[in-house]
Parts: sequence; C-alpha cells; structure tokens
Amino acid sequence: MKRSLWLGLATLAAGTAVWGIARAFTPVVAGIHVSRGDVIYVVSGSVTVSASMESQLNSPQDGTVKISNLAEGKAVQAGDVLLKLDPGDLPIRRAQDNDTLEDVEKNLADKLPSEIQLEIMQSDLAKNKALLDKGFYQPAKYEDDQNAERAQEITARQERSSLETQDKTLKESLQMDDYQLSLFEIDAPYDGIITTVSAHAGDQLSKGAPVANLISRDLRIEAQVDQDDIAAVQENERADIQFFAYPGKSFTAKVTRVLPSSDKLTQRFTVMLELVDPAINLVAGLTGEVGFTAGKHDNTLWIPRRALYNNSVFVATNGRVEIRAVKPGYETLTQAEILPSSDPHATVSEGEVVLTEDLDLFHNGDRVRVNLPVDSTNK
Repeated sequence: MKRSLWLGLATLAAGTAVWGIARAFTPVVAGIHVSRGDVIYVVSGSVTVSASMESQLNSPQDGTVKISNLAEGKAVQAGDVLLKLDPGDLPIRRAQDNDTLEDVEKNLADKLPSEIQLEIMQSDLAKNKALLDKGFYQPAKYEDDQNAERAQEITARQERSSLETQDKTLKESLQMDDYQLSLFEIDAPYDGIITTVSAHAGDQLSKGAPVANLISRDLRIEAQVDQDDIAAVQENERADIQFFAYPGKSFTAKVTRVLPSSDKLTQRFTVMLELVDPAINLVAGLTGEVGFTAGKHDNTLWIPRRALYNNSVFVATNGRVEIRAVKPGYETLTQAEILPSSDPHATVSEGEVVLTEDLDLFHNGDRVRVNLPVDSTNK
C-alpha cells in the first residue's frame, strides 16, 4: 500500500510539473469579451494635410543676387521682398527720369514764359483797341498787333503741349523703369513659409533658375474616398480623423466640400475637411485615416476592429485558440460588427473572449492565456 501511495504522489507531482511547464510556455496575449451595443457604420478613407498653396519661386532675370532675405522655415507676408538681383545702372536712370519729371510738372503747374508774354500782349491789345475806337491808334498798326498776339498764342499753346507730351513720355518711361526694376526683385506672392532655399547673396543666376519654395500658412485637409463609398459622404457631415502622428487620439471634423469628379488614376474622390476644434498644431504632410458616419445598428454584437483578422476572429475557448471565419457588418475606425449566423462556428456570442493582438502568430488549437482588461470592455 505504501508503494501505491508513493506511486500516486509521484504521478501527481509529475503531472503538476508538466502542467507548470506547459503553463510557463503558454503565450499570454491581450483579449476582450464580445460586447453588445450600438455600432455606427463608417465609410473610411485616407487623409492628408497639405498647404493650400505651394509655389516654386524662380529668378525673373539673369543677374547676381544682391540681397537675399531667404531662410528655410521663415514666415513671410505677401509683398515682402525675398530677393533682389543687381539691376546695374537702371536705378540711376530712373532717378534721372524722375528728376526731369518733377521739373516738367513744376513748369506745367505755373504759367509758362510764352503764356506770360501772351497775357501782356492781350492786355496791350485791349488798350490799343480802346484807342483805335477813339481814333487815336492806326488801324494798320492794330492789325499788326492782332497778328502778333495770334502768333504768340500759338507759341504758348505749342510750348505747353510740348511739356505735356514730355510729361507723358517721362511717366511712361518711369513705369517702364519700375517694371524693369521689378524683374530684378522677387516678392512673396502670399503669406507663407519658406521651405527650401536655392539662391544666396552673391550667386549668379540665370533666368528661370529656382530660388526658393514657398507654402501658404493656410492648410487644407483632404480625404480620399473610394467611389463605392462616396455616395454616403455629404457636405456638413461629421467626420472623425485619426492622424498617425497622434496615435490613440481622434479629432472631429466636418465635410466642407465633396469634389464632383474622381482621380483618373486611383478612381477615388477627394473630400475637403475642416477640424471642428483645431486643438492641435497642424503641419503640412500629416497623414491619417478618416471615418464618415453613414448608418447605425442598435444592440448588435461587436468586437474591437483590431480583433478582426482577414474576416476571422480568434476565440479563446478552454485555453485553446479557435479561429472562426465570420461575416462582419458595420466597421468603424475602432469597432467591427459581427453578424449572427446559424452556424455557431461562424459567429461569436456575447461574453466570449476574442484575442486583440498578435493574431498572425496563432493557429487553430494553439494554447493561449488571455490577459483581459479590468472592465473587460472596449467601449
């Protein structure tokens, strides 16, 4: 009897050891209970943040860079001078034209010498006419005076006309000078940020050479949606964005516009979005995912979307993995509805435990230990 007792104890110890070893080597993985609740149907798409405007600035002329106000990352305002090329003697010529114009306009503002002389002759002619009417002035002499006054009037008119023509020519010349000078200067076309700089003070540039790249400070959020889903997206509709740069965070946006045509290559439609509460610092280049609410199912079975793998779920039953091919219903960025089935091995039941990570590492029948969250939910 003692021998049987010792044999039983040895068998029990061996079994316990084997169980302990098996447990020690059984992988532990996160899981969660299948829940029942409301699931909102969401149309998904990719999202990108980009500048509303982007420009490559090029040299408008051949020349040497005289002044450069370019720096990568620098914020500029529309009209700011970004770069100046050496214009040669053009500024000197313009200054001379401007000085001459000022003199001409000063003369035009006053009475010309010929006009002053004309006024004197007209005054004398009026006096002589009074004398002529009284018989104290010779008619032939008065006729000569009239001819002289008419000639002086023509001279005065021609002198003013000549100055007016010179005034017009100088103004046109100054406009041309200003235009020529503008070709030696690059101004910011809009408020923005300089992203790259290709030219520096002292560089010799050829016409059309790249100088810098500029992006606007106004950003736009664009979503790309498959043509099969675009009918479910409407203007002013809510959208939920998850940027890859902010994992675990969701941002509420609204649809501002749905472009009426698709991309010829991808056959996807562009949807313009706007953050409802822009609590983050958006920068050009951010990417992520977006979901648009398109329907709702009440009191349905759902699991975390990450628990769905190639339309299959990995159910933990009695310490073993059971892979079930299921039929998903609505899917959101975080949830997946599982539709009921007459085959219990093609669906899940409320309260069952499904794996939520490392799904590609498990096979049907593998041992597993599940680490459940405290509340066993994922709401």
